[in-house]
Amino acid sequence: MPAIGGNPMQPDSASLVYPIVIEQFGQTITLNDDLDVCNFYSTLDENCSNKPGHIQFFFNEGAGTVLTCAYFVNYPVQGTLNGTNVVFQSLSDYTTLLETDPSVYNGLSLTFPVSAEKFQSGQTLIFNSDADICQFLTTCN
Repeated sequence: MPAIGGNPMQPDSASLVYPIVIEQFGQTITLNDDLDVCNFYSTLDENCSNKPGHIQFFFNEGAGTVLTCAYFVNYPVQGTLNGTNVVFQSLSDYTTLLETDPSVYNGLSLTFPVSAEKFQSGQTLIFNSDADICQFLTTCN
């Protein structure tokens, strides 16, 4: 319920009407009951090693991240999508492609190194692999 603005202390004050259809990363996900919602919500906190590096890099940018981990991506960012070079000038470029082409989730590889600037200190972070991104996000708290 918190994910959709409900109050977990007063669960009877809101109810979900099923089925709920969500579009994520170019895929349609249908949630048919409360268990489906809980399972979907738990994937949002899934260990970073189970997700592609580009998901971790772009989706952990900015305000939604713990302050000690917060950073801003240094654009442009280059990558390869199914053998074709792509350049992202902004987060919007990335999310637009991710939402319109389902192959992006597993087909995109970042061209390393990529960099970001820490929000609190202005320190430049340089990532040389998906594992570097995951390690930073795991240990920065």
